[in-house]
Amino acid sequence: MTSDRGENRNSVPTVAEFPEPAELLNQLKARRKKSKADLADIDAILGVLVAYNG
Repeated sequence: MTSDRGENRNSVPTVAEFPEPAELLNQLKARRKKSKADLADIDAILGVLVAYNG
């Protein structure tokens, strides 16, 4: 089986949209009560992801 790369490339979004850092931090704290991450950590992670996808 072979897949058409052009078809796969067209199905992947080119720009990632992320929630606001505060919203991500709230979601993290809801799932992992003992998380030591703070808003600056989440903002830095989003910056890395945007740079990687950019």
